[in-house]
Amino acid sequence: MIDWIEIAASALGGVCLGLFYFGGLWWTVSRVQNADRPVIVYMASLMVRGIVALVSLYLILQTGVVPVIAALIGMIAVRLVLVRRLGLAGHVNLKPNLKSGAG
Repeated sequence: MIDWIEIAASALGGVCLGLFYFGGLWWTVSRVQNADRPVIVYMASLMVRGIVALVSLYLILQTGVVPVIAALIGMIAVRLVLVRRLGLAGHVNLKPNLKSGAG
């Protein structure tokens, strides 16, 4: 029998995990341009976010496959909301610099 409370809790955990992961990614990308060592900042952020996400999903997996799917759906929902909400409003110039001495 499917325990709906467990699935709802897993989905809520996935939402929180998505906020942490994708919110942390947005924060890192917005701050990395002004960092003294941007590669170290980005890699440290990637490692922390990745480890927290993997450990959390592993712990949810201990309760079953369906709760993990609910958590992943929660993470994807947060990603979709953040992309719509944040969009490219705070984006860095994504166009390549064509004014270099190439011709």
